[in-house]
Amino acid sequence: TGIVFASRIANFIDVVARDLQGGGKGNPDARYWANVDATMRGLEATAVVTLASTVFLSRDVAWVRGTNTLPPEVGVTDEHLAEIPPLRGRLTARYDDGRLFAVVEGIFSARQDDVDSSLDEEPTAGWATAGISAGYRRGRWSATLGVSNLFDRYYTEHLSYQRDPFRSGVRVAEPGRAVFLNLSARF
Repeated sequence: TGIVFASRIANFIDVVARDLQGGGKGNPDARYWANVDATMRGLEATAVVTLASTVFLSRDVAWVRGTNTLPPEVGVTDEHLAEIPPLRGRLTARYDDGRLFAVVEGIFSARQDDVDSSLDEEPTAGWATAGISAGYRRGRWSATLGVSNLFDRYYTEHLSYQRDPFRSGVRVAEPGRAVFLNLSARF
């Protein structure tokens, strides 16, 4: 399944840098919100293939691009909307016989170069991680043991730096390798 979309949004609320004292001598971190005319376009797609009665492959991908048309005198000097994530996807192989299950997955995010430089938003490197998990079901109970970020990859999400109002100016790394054990019950 998939969807392709495009929308024109009048009065989209956008974050704008503001020089409170004028002449470039104000607080460079000051922000305000302005209404802009924006365009959003993108796609989302998911596919699942059954290889055997117990083996499944799936993939999903999502991409969006946002631009604005606000005049520069309002404070926006870059056509790109801030805080727009890059292309992202997931590929999964799953074995599931109803009692035993196992999953191997890869997740990726492309480099994001479409950034709002007027807010000092910076490009973000692309990354890819892998994870594995396996589990057992019995009646209403299930247990899952797994490892996320299997190869202990250092990476940052695109939104970790700019996200208002919590931006710190420092990119926050995502968790490294993590082992997890889940026990759950269905009611």
